[in-house]
Amino acid sequence: MPSVLVPLANGSEELEAVCLVNVLRRCGVDVTLASVETDTLGDAPVIKGSRGTRVVCDVTLAAAGSSWNAIALPGGMPGAQTLSDTPELISRLKEQSAAGKWIGAICAAPFVVLNAHGLLPAAATWYPSIGESVNGTKRGTTRVVVDDGARVVTSQGPATAIEFGLAVAGVVGVDEKAVAKVRDELLVDV
Repeated sequence: MPSVLVPLANGSEELEAVCLVNVLRRCGVDVTLASVETDTLGDAPVIKGSRGTRVVCDVTLAAAGSSWNAIALPGGMPGAQTLSDTPELISRLKEQSAAGKWIGAICAAPFVVLNAHGLLPAAATWYPSIGESVNGTKRGTTRVVVDDGARVVTSQGPATAIEFGLAVAGVVGVDEKAVAKVRDELLVDV
């Protein structure tokens, strides 16, 4: 079963995170939500999203293990900045990239995290208000961009989170028919 790590921080965009996790799990992907924060609710780590919704995570990043088919980052501010400022996460992302495994980022995360650490590929997209180009990379105008060479999936923002999740499911090895079935069940019309 493919596995995806979804790191979260206080201020992460909860809509993007929950849509991503929901879609991946519908596709049969083993998803682990990992908090880079130390707040807890009982024994479980918890983050407060960018719109105030609390999300209970499965583990802390430190306890999340080390082998994933993909690491997928939600956007949202200041969550994306906190993810970018977390050395352990950046180390994992760079190891993931060096091993030829997939990375995903949506909304602000392609710019704030991937670009800041030299991981933004030549073909990418991000939240439109960030700008049309970043360090020579022109923002793709499609809602989701998959760069097969760099093994990076990027997406534009909250309204594209379901499509982002479907794309991540596809690149980590979920059968195309299973992804299409979930797309149809969710009434995705793109």
